[in-house]
Amino acid sequence: MDQKNNSQSRQTVLLLAILLVISAVLGYGTRTRLPGWFGQGTPPVTMTPKPATPAMDWTKLEDIKSHVINMYNGPIVENTLLEGALKGMVNSLQGGGQYFNAREFAEIQARPSLIRGTGIHLGVEDGRLIVLRVDEDSQAEKAGIYPGDILLKINERVYTGNEIEAARNLMLHNDRRTVSLQLLREDHQYNVLVGLRLLTPQKVRSLVKDGIGILRIPEFNERVEQELDKRFEEMTRAGAQAFVLDLRDLPAGKITEAVRLAGKFIPQGQAIVTIRDTRGSTRQFTSDSGLLAGKPVVVLINSRSEGTAEFVAGALKKQANALLVGEATPGEGRVYSYINLPQGEGIKLVTGYYILPDGQEIQDRGIRPDLNIPGSPLHTNNLIQPMDLQMARALEEAGNRMITP
Repeated sequence: MDQKNNSQSRQTVLLLAILLVISAVLGYGTRTRLPGWFGQGTPPVTMTPKPATPAMDWTKLEDIKSHVINMYNGPIVENTLLEGALKGMVNSLQGGGQYFNAREFAEIQARPSLIRGTGIHLGVEDGRLIVLRVDEDSQAEKAGIYPGDILLKINERVYTGNEIEAARNLMLHNDRRTVSLQLLREDHQYNVLVGLRLLTPQKVRSLVKDGIGILRIPEFNERVEQELDKRFEEMTRAGAQAFVLDLRDLPAGKITEAVRLAGKFIPQGQAIVTIRDTRGSTRQFTSDSGLLAGKPVVVLINSRSEGTAEFVAGALKKQANALLVGEATPGEGRVYSYINLPQGEGIKLVTGYYILPDGQEIQDRGIRPDLNIPGSPLHTNNLIQPMDLQMARALEEAGNRMITP
């Protein structure tokens, strides 16, 4: 009996110690553990402390654990109990957060090195997983999956929007060979088995039509900067006098690469986006280019243009007099950070918000187009295609605004 009590005491101490670590991370981690672009070179600001909250009785967790262990008539795995408590705490955050065990977090950290996948990029809409984009020449494209399809089940299991990272891990894996998906398109459900094959690197695509340069960004990543200058140079040499930027179906990506795209059309030194962290500190990103400032630009957006695509569209409208065509964006204006924990676990927390040059926040508001044009039910990766009413109107408007040499 003494042995059992000593064991329970040690477990109690361990549980409380881990909860103290998590509480400490939630209390101060948002400032000191932001990505490198936030901490270095940030101008001095007055830190506004968070309002004091009443002391919580954390012993409730231990009381419930004791009742479960002493009275539950079934098998108990204490590690599973602890993981459930931690997931419940972080996942309940109103602004969004997730806790990952060591295996889950290792899979997230390994993503940059993974070269096999389905080619599906996921987002969240009304708490459900949605296909934001499908890579060109991917297994998902060959299986007939389209942007806007709702993902109901993965391998016969329902995944909610709160489990998006686990779902992404299933779409990208070097060892897994297939994944079974159940999807919903309008009122039609369909099932498909999608292979995980070598991924084709997605490139910036461009062409010039009637003096209008069309540019599509597959994703804001480190490869975009190298391609942007090349594409704009090619389009300018081909006689482009106005531009259409296609930011539809664009998942959130690297802030610095999105800033570089917007900066091509915004005069040097002008604001593009400000990020406010959860304690009130801010950092402003400005244009360091202005290469095409003054050129007419039309931006295509839709309900799957997320985060970085949203602030690019908003900044171009304000600072480059861009015309926005398409549908309202979802209003995903949160900045997330991943934080390492002892023993390999990790948490994902909201650590900031995007603010447009006019002071407006994107979160829950989104960006509204100047011309609301419904999108085609299905569309491919082609830059121009039949029945794409949004692109057709964007080209028309760009042509109307073109400067005659």
